[in-house]
Amino acid sequence: MGTLWFMGLRSITFLCVVFAFTPITSEVYKPLMSGFGFAWLLSLVLPVPGGLGVFEASALQVLDSYLSPATLLGAVCMYRLVTLCAELVSAIAAYFVPEDPLVLS
Repeated sequence: MGTLWFMGLRSITFLCVVFAFTPITSEVYKPLMSGFGFAWLLSLVLPVPGGLGVFEASALQVLDSYLSPATLLGAVCMYRLVTLCAELVSAIAAYFVPEDPLVLS
């Protein structure tokens, strides 16, 4: 169940980033989300450090018929930046959480 929430939130984040670049209609929501999921799955499965380049290339290939390549490449790169910043903020926040929640010193 947690994996579904994780992928759902990542897909919605991708849609928001795409929407920041270009207006999209409701009929391309499902193809964009499934294309994103497929590209993300390929970057997870293929043995490349961090899925570097696999996500971008597969997203460009799969979603080429729905968005222009320039818009899609900009959105994918911005999505990478947004997710990296979110992970950095989470890591910094986790650093300041005490290991034992009962000990607050």
